[in-house]
Amino acid sequence: MTSDTTLNTANNAKSTEKTKFLSLVWNLSRTRQITASGHKVLETLASYIQPGAMCFPSHEEIAFKAGASRSTVIRALRNACELGIITTQKRMKRVGSYLIRTSNSYAFILDQVEQARMSAKALYEQAKKAAENRRSNYIHNLSVKMNPDQSNHLYYTADGTRQRHASKDSYLELIASWAAEWSPKGTEGIAQGA
Repeated sequence: MTSDTTLNTANNAKSTEKTKFLSLVWNLSRTRQITASGHKVLETLASYIQPGAMCFPSHEEIAFKAGASRSTVIRALRNACELGIITTQKRMKRVGSYLIRTSNSYAFILDQVEQARMSAKALYEQAKKAAENRRSNYIHNLSVKMNPDQSNHLYYTADGTRQRHASKDSYLELIASWAAEWSPKGTEGIAQGA
């Protein structure tokens, strides 16, 4: 009897977690925070929910059951992570001396405070990445403004040091010097274009 009671309790918890998650997905869809295909992907993901609000399906399996492409599944799951309603974790399996990647582990975030925290964390990571890209672009643009004649082409000298060409003329001079250096005797006119 106790095993039947335990099984029923686990099924009720699974059903409650699934219902909460599907309600959350419906509200996000209604407020247009997720797309229709994203809604279908998340409904499919919820069908795999296990007690403890976890599941482990592959992208291909979700795509097949949702009737979507693998890239749509990946995009919908990334959006759900940004919204803070799920978290993903890569799983690895050891086969001999190799580590092989298996399906991801998905945890459903059903607590609103935890959802807000996870959403804020995802937004912080996005902002951090965008700021780093802006900083990199700013530094590059600043260096171009300071040296407008400077080309981005690099070459290596015979001693292994990197040199930057200042202009097209210096590049042509470099080619001519290489041609003169490596041309056999008696062909100097060919190297100079005569």
